[in-house]
Amino acid sequence: MDNFGKGMAAVFTVAVLLGPVACAAPPDAQQEKAVQDATELQIRQAQDGAAAIADEAASLDNRSIKPFAGYAELSPGPVLTEAQMLEKILALASAYRAAGDSEPERLEKILGLKLPPDVRNQRWGAAGRIGEGRYSWAAWKLDRQRPGLFIELTMSPQACLSYTPLSRQLGEDGFAAVVPTFGYDQRITFHRRVAPSVSLFVVVRPDRRDDPTCFTTVTFQLGRNDD
Repeated sequence: MDNFGKGMAAVFTVAVLLGPVACAAPPDAQQEKAVQDATELQIRQAQDGAAAIADEAASLDNRSIKPFAGYAELSPGPVLTEAQMLEKILALASAYRAAGDSEPERLEKILGLKLPPDVRNQRWGAAGRIGEGRYSWAAWKLDRQRPGLFIELTMSPQACLSYTPLSRQLGEDGFAAVVPTFGYDQRITFHRRVAPSVSLFVVVRPDRRDDPTCFTTVTFQLGRNDD
């Protein structure tokens, strides 16, 4: 046998002798690695799910950044207190589970407000005073590919509602919150499954995303959730 053959035979012999030692890891180490791999998988799945929810909320809400451009004025509504407004927001978040819940007659019962159509029959809603500011509730068909109406409450800066009572109650009612960790998106999205592959998205625009104290806009829309 030439030198090359002898060298290869030696390498093969060493590999055979060391193979079981090199490949066999202690049971504790194998178990620890399995747990670590499972944890990393769960983290990736949670991150992917949060990203998908944020993307869905963005697709639902991006076209509503300037919701009143080109729309007719809404009918006058009653004077409301901050407590009454919070109660209406939470009532809608609780009751909006199917497309029929956003129909104007049903919506009026949920909110306890008259929501007549505007003069162009494009939107249903009402606008009035709240504290030192103003509010407007509006509902319209933003996207014909999605179930139900898009519902939006907007308030002037003088009527900025406290964020903590809203977020606390939504959490107690089973909503999960998604807060963007970077970028220009200042919205906070709350979501809860209401049917197979369908969730209600409640999107809040606070004064500041990372440390919110109050909010002036909140939207409601059904959308897909494939988790």
